Amino acid sequence: SDDDDDELDLDNIVSQRRFGRTSHCHWNTNIDLGGGVLITETNNEKNVPQGMFCSNNGVDDGDDEDEGVVTELQFANFGLQGQLPWELSLLQDVRIVDMDKNDLQGDIAIGILSRLDVDSSLLGESKSSLPSALRRWTELQSLDLEENRLSGSLPSTWAGGSSGSGSGSALSSNLFYMSLRLNQIGGTLPASYQALTQLQFWDMEGNDLTGTIPTEYGAALTRLEGWFLESNGGLSGPLPSELGQLESLKQLLVFDNQLTGTVPTSFGNLSNLEFFWFHGNSLMGSVDDVFCDWPDEPDMIGDCLGEDPKITCSCCKSCCAGSLENQTCSTV
Repeated sequence: SDDDDDELDLDNIVSQRRFGRTSHCHWNTNIDLGGGVLITETNNEKNVPQGMFCSNNGVDDGDDEDEGVVTELQFANFGLQGQLPWELSLLQDVRIVDMDKNDLQGDIAIGILSRLDVDSSLLGESKSSLPSALRRWTELQSLDLEENRLSGSLPSTWAGGSSGSGSGSALSSNLFYMSLRLNQIGGTLPASYQALTQLQFWDMEGNDLTGTIPTEYGAALTRLEGWFLESNGGLSGPLPSELGQLESLKQLLVFDNQLTGTVPTSFGNLSNLEFFWFHGNSLMGSVDDVFCDWPDEPDMIGDCLGEDPKITCSCCKSCCAGSLENQTCSTV
């Protein structure tokens, strides 16, 4: 298919059953979107840090030919199209994945991080010979797939669950950066993502999320500093009071959703909060007792505009009124 032609062709890695190990410490790409071979060992015409990179120290697995492992996939703004290939899940030592600003499509649950219990028919050998460690990216620290056209739902097995017949999570518990903003991802926020306890930055802006924010995140994601859930439209329910335990949080953007209830008084514990934009929801009540007695209150935008505003906020930097389609905001 055309999509298959546009996928990264990793046959020259996985066909040797190296499962992520390569005999070279630097791969660059020579992408031919017309359907040619997409991976080459070197490309002297490119002087930009894009491509596949492996560690300098290498891996000792009893085979002198294998001197390195792939640790980075840097393909930002690279003109990639189609479905992400499942073969990338074989690169179990990958730490950084940056494929933002491409034209990647399809269900996010189908491809690199879903085929972690790899079918033997795809590998051409017995599934029992596939090490269990290959069924997840155990070293992943950064995942950036923003500004593509990925759809589907966030798989609950990416964290805190089992993947097929294998055990463990698809994503490493070392993950500290995850950006999936400006895609077409729907469904709910999985409660199992509470297992991503090292996560510091999580951006889901501009997707199609529905449902409520899991209360479990409050006690678990305590390292989270930047959390962006704005402009999802279908995100509903209250702001859980448990989120007041996220004391590392500096940026919380939840505007333009369908959140209801009040801003919890527990948010007064978020002493590092610098930005809290929560307008364009159905939140009610006052936040004055929560934030406005702080020596340095956060930069806040709420629905506090007009004669009868939904929100009372005497320390908001800007106040808004109206629906998302007909919203008016004014600097206070």
